[in-house]
Amino acid sequence: LDECIKQMNKNPDDVKVREKMADEAEINGNFPIAIVEFRKCVKMSDNGMSRFRLGRVLYKQGKIVESFEELRTAINKEWLKEER
Repeated sequence: LDECIKQMNKNPDDVKVREKMADEAEINGNFPIAIVEFRKCVKMSDNGMSRFRLGRVLYKQGKIVESFEELRTAINKEWLKEER
């Protein structure tokens, strides 16, 4: 996947690039792709907002238990002041 992203002249190691791809997938209703990308975002930047966004899309995909676990974890993670 990283090689495909490089072919699009984007940096696969940039969390903003991955967040944008995840957002686009979520907006288009492609929740499995959004889950993959948000999981990558959590690995790159494990904070409250990343966990929240992953939990939200897991819920939309019908993965209620996994969603609850991510949202519970998000509460205890670091949050930027403007994200609170």
